[in-house]
Amino acid sequence: MKAISRWITLLAVCSLLLAACTTPATPPPPVATEAPAATEAPAASKATIHVLTMEQAGPTVDEMNAIVAEFNKTNPDIEVLIDYVAYDALHDKIVTALASTPPAYDVFLVDDI
Repeated sequence: MKAISRWITLLAVCSLLLAACTTPATPPPPVATEAPAATEAPAASKATIHVLTMEQAGPTVDEMNAIVAEFNKTNPDIEVLIDYVAYDALHDKIVTALASTPPAYDVFLVDDI
């Protein structure tokens, strides 16, 4: 009986944790009743992707910079910006970045944390 009670408690805690991780449902956007008046296409804005990675992970800094430069050249409407940190500082940098609104980085390149 004690084991069943522990399993039920564990299941309840896991369910609460999963429920806390979900995003709230948002209502659908209102449906437009009129056609747009403007005939010009909106100006395209350049998207920026902020990346955080370790200096010693996988490719070297020079190799990563070359990859990003080629990507930025091939995709002129997207700009990738990379911040490099030491392995020992990565965890704290991620925690701090995720605490900001909006998060400071869009992508984290990590191995095991």
